[in-house]
Amino acid sequence: MTSVGFENCSLVQRDERSVAAAPELAAIAYCLGTPLRNEILARDPVGLERATAAATEALRSHFGTGPIDGGISGVVVVAS
Repeated sequence: MTSVGFENCSLVQRDERSVAAAPELAAIAYCLGTPLRNEILARDPVGLERATAAATEALRSHFGTGPIDGGISGVVVVAS
């Protein structure tokens, strides 16, 4: 960050809980709402629906049909 002109840079890791009411919502969140979307589209420009359906089925098989609760982590860059 400093090499492109930012100062006072710091990284803050955030660890939280994420809850989805159903496997479909977790699959939609990851396949459509994260950088994973770009990876799916790079491999198959019309594959979002198919990838989301496959993720839904995998989550349903592993966690069942109810809510999914799990850890989630991210890094926040703070700079001025």
